[in-house]
Amino acid sequence: ADGYLYVIGSSQNSANNGQVIAWGIDDLIILDLANPANPTKIGGWSGEYIHDVCIYGNTLYGAAIYSDRMYVFDISDKANPFVITFWDGIPNSHACWVSDDGNTLFSASETSSGHIISWDVSDINNVNFLDEWYPDGAEEWSVHNVFYKNGYLIASYYAWGLQIIDVRDPQNMVAAGFYDTFNSAPAGLYSGSWGAFPYFSSNLMIASDRTNGLFVIDFLIDFWANPLLLGDLNGDQVLDILDVLIYVHHIVYDTNLSEYQLDVSDINHDGQVNLFDIMEIIYIILN
Repeated sequence: ADGYLYVIGSSQNSANNGQVIAWGIDDLIILDLANPANPTKIGGWSGEYIHDVCIYGNTLYGAAIYSDRMYVFDISDKANPFVITFWDGIPNSHACWVSDDGNTLFSASETSSGHIISWDVSDINNVNFLDEWYPDGAEEWSVHNVFYKNGYLIASYYAWGLQIIDVRDPQNMVAAGFYDTFNSAPAGLYSGSWGAFPYFSSNLMIASDRTNGLFVIDFLIDFWANPLLLGDLNGDQVLDILDVLIYVHHIVYDTNLSEYQLDVSDINHDGQVNLFDIMEIIYIILN
């Protein structure tokens, strides 16, 4: 993040071959990547094992899996990161991610009956529980990792595959979709989807399954549930001739589209904005 690498889980002073000297043992290690070929340690913190971190500005959240705790660090001074606060009560606090506005933290508990929890962190000195979520029927199962993108959480949920959760209202997290990467039995607590990556510019995301390999998944939220209404180029939440006119001007006169318009213009998902999108929007309007 921002030219620095935050390393956790490091417990050795040298590589296995003994030839590479590491940066010293710390539970949190901060490396300066100004010269990527020669990362330089400029700061660190030790107190207990941190399993996963996420960053928002100068705030770093750290999931401490062995103490069921979430730490909050001030990392504005990379040479001297320090704990601002922490709170307990997160069973096997394994992973975390923060919303784009920094107001909500989502934690993932890697344990039986371990679920996704949303937290109000708008006032870091007064953190509040908001909601808890798990897939229907998965009360006794475990989540692994969570990632936030455009108001949705993308979660690798072990035997329950890739889970997609609508968290636009973090006080009421609801299921938005899933793909079952591990559709077999018997399933152990840690069988199934292990990792996820949603940060492509397209609708594609990747899920890795410990048994069944790598999945590339296309997830398109239905336009009536999407905060970005596909085809709504003028942003009035209505699909009509005004949107068609913007399409025509762009295609015929090569007018520029805004970032928002580019996000909603490719209705047929072929990677282009062209006549086929106009045909799609006219079909939607007429039907």
